[in-house]
Amino acid sequence: MDRRVKTETIQGMETAVLPPELSGGMAGCSALLLLTGQEPGSFLRAVRATAGKDGTPLPVSCWLLAVKIPDWNRDCSPYPAPPLREGEDSFSGGSAVFYRCLEEKIWPAFSHRYGGFPAWRGMMGYSLAGLFALHEGWRHSEYGGIASLSGSLWYPGWIDRFCRSKPARDDLSLYLSLGTKEEKNRHPLLRQVGVCSLRACDHGKRCLRNPEQLLYERLPGGHGHEVVRRYIRAIRFLAGENEKREESSCR
Repeated sequence: MDRRVKTETIQGMETAVLPPELSGGMAGCSALLLLTGQEPGSFLRAVRATAGKDGTPLPVSCWLLAVKIPDWNRDCSPYPAPPLREGEDSFSGGSAVFYRCLEEKIWPAFSHRYGGFPAWRGMMGYSLAGLFALHEGWRHSEYGGIASLSGSLWYPGWIDRFCRSKPARDDLSLYLSLGTKEEKNRHPLLRQVGVCSLRACDHGKRCLRNPEQLLYERLPGGHGHEVVRRYIRAIRFLAGENEKREESSCR
């Protein structure tokens, strides 16, 4: 398999794909969707290079697919909310529309270009994209793994709604992470992120079939510290959980 990062614009969205070492095509394999605000090709190259430099190789049988989010405050927000600060953009609540676009446009295009649809899928995002991944992945059954990295779980009213909900599937693998300095933000809403993340962790463990399906990590630094390495930790956890599930099903 050609392991070069492949970039393409699909439905007006910038995308990139990093094939695994052990695959002839995506059909029947596992695949992780990485949502990012960066140029996807450069992002996946950084993921590959950082994993190699750190001696933490990427999963050999898992496809990595990256999509750049077109409009952060629109596409990642679950419902409308006012701006955090005067003069900033408000949140328009377009996550449901963006999720449908991923499912109805982006994934079919990936499967057409790369040899079929994966047997297992995971999704992850950072900051507001982490909120999106958890919010939509929890409500829908298409994804077997979800990662919210420094997720914006402070979003007004969101954690209360989440803690009243149930996941679409209880075999979900769930990864949450947060920087140790993130609660020190001066904004009264943003500094609630630690409490909200703990509540999400506790609720997730109560809802999932096995509490060990959820991992919550506190990592050094603030919100923007070593973002690529945080993605790599999530990739390894979700791919590892899927491998354990496949091994168990074969016994």
